[in-house]
Amino acid sequence: MPKLHLKVQNGISPPLEMDEGTGGVCLRVPSEECGTVTVTISAEGDKIESQGVIEVDEKKLESLKRQHARCVELRDELQAAYKNHVSPTDVKGAAEIARLEGEVKKGNDFTEIFAGLREASRSILRLIRQELDLVTHNSKATMGGSRWSLDGETWHSDPQFMFITGATISQTRKLDDRRKKRLQAIIDSGEQPLVGLEFLHEAWRHGEGRVKWVLATTAAELAIKQALIMLNGSLATLLLEVPAPPMHKLYGKVLDDASENDGALAKDLRKELARGAERRNAIVHKPESIHLDPDEVHAYLQHVGAAIHRLHEIIRTKNGIHDEYR
Repeated sequence: MPKLHLKVQNGISPPLEMDEGTGGVCLRVPSEECGTVTVTISAEGDKIESQGVIEVDEKKLESLKRQHARCVELRDELQAAYKNHVSPTDVKGAAEIARLEGEVKKGNDFTEIFAGLREASRSILRLIRQELDLVTHNSKATMGGSRWSLDGETWHSDPQFMFITGATISQTRKLDDRRKKRLQAIIDSGEQPLVGLEFLHEAWRHGEGRVKWVLATTAAELAIKQALIMLNGSLATLLLEVPAPPMHKLYGKVLDDASENDGALAKDLRKELARGAERRNAIVHKPESIHLDPDEVHAYLQHVGAAIHRLHEIIRTKNGIHDEYR
């Protein structure tokens, strides 16, 4: 069957801080659609590109070619409509723009084909945010969308813009050679970034103490559930399909058994997380009656961060990823 070479490029804004002299980052990410996707971050830390190859039958290929031609036509028609629509009273012109924009947004088979590459870019940015301990916001970035080729040399641009998220607003660590090796080792182990960390970042960014507390507690709950499933897949039904045990149970005996490490999480952290869950429940039921000291909130977010960091250590130890990658 014919092979289709694919590329998706996006910007990273502001750029990631790269260690001088180490060049860019090149990582290999498993993909159901493409087998392996190669994800490259530029030496300047301002661009991310995913590349992969898929097989398509002749009928599908001809359909893709027709759809691409139609996308080019739509782009040109839309640009002309924008140029001609100069008056706010031009109802007909506005209607034509709305029609064309609607057809563009419907997408096509290219939307599905490029999905694996876009997800690879997203997963790498999530992993980098996690490993570099970045506080992030979700701004959209576009850099010319996507491209496809039949021979890997002559490339055709897809007129539809592709969006991914993941710009940074603070960075305390740089991507150096050791961390590049660690990132690839984590990818090879099959580990997925802990979703809870995104909620913790959101908690740090928010300005209201009660909201910060609820977000941080949610972060802890999501992280422990995801970590337990990584450690023991048979726990998935218990954690996802039925009401989960209390937080202190998950961070206690359940985590100890799953990690084969008695006292995997220190008792003081277990105590803080259990207290945090109780306080969260009080906030949810009677928010107007709960007043939180900013220092207490700050300390609680630090406790949650320490707990998630410990979960990472437990998962990495099981997967044979040790401190030399740090």
